[in-house]
Amino acid sequence: MDHTQAQPADNWSEQDFPVLGYRTSPVFFVADVEASIAFYRDRLGFALQSSYGNPTCFAIVRLWAAALMLSKPEQLSGHRPAFSLDNFSWDAHILVSDARAYHDFCVANGAEIASGLVEAPYGMLEFVVRDPDGYGICFGQNL
Repeated sequence: MDHTQAQPADNWSEQDFPVLGYRTSPVFFVADVEASIAFYRDRLGFALQSSYGNPTCFAIVRLWAAALMLSKPEQLSGHRPAFSLDNFSWDAHILVSDARAYHDFCVANGAEIASGLVEAPYGMLEFVVRDPDGYGICFGQNL
């Protein structure tokens, strides 16, 4: 197969292309990894998968198969979450099985809802949470 030409991902197979992507894990640069872990755990129901450093400078939090990496770099200067540019530049989109129930869970646990539930014209029910570092995470359900 000639990989120099763009091919629809639906037409690829392991025989054509030996590496298949299964999920993505964005890295969020945060001011305080421990505070971010607490936010994702207590407000959004994520579980801590792993952490590193003393004090903690890196962690991975998971909501089932969805993972976010939280990292405190040496310097945060000049870095901004994409969501700080406008309310449509999400930093991550996480597919959930029931957006309405998860929205209600996040509200009940005190998460900041940046954009409430909306049926998007592309066939998803979505809402956006803003984390303490300004990242916008969209949670969506296929309708």
